[in-house]
Amino acid sequence: MNKSCYVTRTATAGMFGLLASQTLLALYVCLALASPSANATTEAENTRANTPMPHEKLGAGGTMVKAHFTRLDGYLEGRPDNAAQMVELKAQTQKCVRQHQETGRPTNPPHAWPDFVLSGRTDRYSAANRTIEYKHGLTYGLNQSDCSLLEIVSASARLTSSLGSCDIDLLKKTAVGVCDTQAHANARLRSRAPASGLADVEEALRKAPDNPGLTALAAVMRQHPPGGTGERKTILGLECEVRKNPLDPEGTICISRGGSFTAFGSNGAMNQSAMMLEMTSIAGIKLHAVAAKLDTMVDGVVFAPYLAGGFAVTNRGPRK
Repeated sequence: MNKSCYVTRTATAGMFGLLASQTLLALYVCLALASPSANATTEAENTRANTPMPHEKLGAGGTMVKAHFTRLDGYLEGRPDNAAQMVELKAQTQKCVRQHQETGRPTNPPHAWPDFVLSGRTDRYSAANRTIEYKHGLTYGLNQSDCSLLEIVSASARLTSSLGSCDIDLLKKTAVGVCDTQAHANARLRSRAPASGLADVEEALRKAPDNPGLTALAAVMRQHPPGGTGERKTILGLECEVRKNPLDPEGTICISRGGSFTAFGSNGAMNQSAMMLEMTSIAGIKLHAVAAKLDTMVDGVVFAPYLAGGFAVTNRGPRK
């Protein structure tokens, strides 16, 4: 990258990753965009948004698997937020164009601005014993050589289960970790834990409605939900429970209820699906579901993109 570029580091609350992940994104933003044209979705943003879901691209041939599915769109929300980044990007681009004109160098400024300096999509498929999360990111910056836009694209996936994890770079076509030929189909089911969350206690109370201890415990937990707010929402027809964002105390997450099993890798109660449908983060990224299905049947190949051919696979075997 041109030495005149500089790096803006933005701490984000789990950018496009799993709920418990936290990412420090280095935005290679030599901030500047061009002439005062209107914001418009760019071709790259349209491509990211309209790329088929992974299971639609991988074809068929595997064993059908019951899974929960969510697609989340996300963008930079805070400190500095997307609007502030865009203002700075445009100002720096105008400066770039002015400097190039003064020295007679060619310029190629953009004719339309992207909607977001940093955006992304997460497709998550969770079975009872394994989860795969596909991440597609797009970051805009300025090419100081001609004042054009830089488009930094990322595409990756991570398969996780009791066996470990397989990290997949969909652009470089590499897979490293526990990347077996069965794509973790034989991983252990999550063991049932004692009732601890409010949803667990409510379920136990439904089975034993005359239990005074459970009744009292449920009443206390409703008033002071552990990590929760007591609020529930309906998103895309699915009920979810609003909780505090563990990565940003000023933000919230909304975790789906219902479903016949708990998604592997979640920290939800054992009798709810526990898929994230929304996340707000004052200090980072905002995510919202644009598609979601519980207990849907998908072809098992969705858990094994690295077996589609053309990948360099380094299988390190299950963890001991």
